[in-house]
Amino acid sequence: ANINRYHSVLQSVFNLEQSDIKESLTALDVDTWDSMGQMNLATALENEFKIFLDPEDIIQLISYINGIQVLKKHGIVF
Repeated sequence: ANINRYHSVLQSVFNLEQSDIKESLTALDVDTWDSMGQMNLATALENEFKIFLDPEDIIQLISYINGIQVLKKHGIVF
């Protein structure tokens, strides 16, 4: 399922445990979720879901919920 793929990307990019991933998760909760981490997340999402994120999308990648919203904008169904 796409939600599991999304969780796998978050775990991989930020070295998180499955239990760390919650709807309330934001960049403030993750030490490595800085500007570089945000770019790494964007690249990983593009690769996983075969989409292209524009700069506006990448700027939005600051929380779990925003990530889902960006993916939905690109036709990914959850």
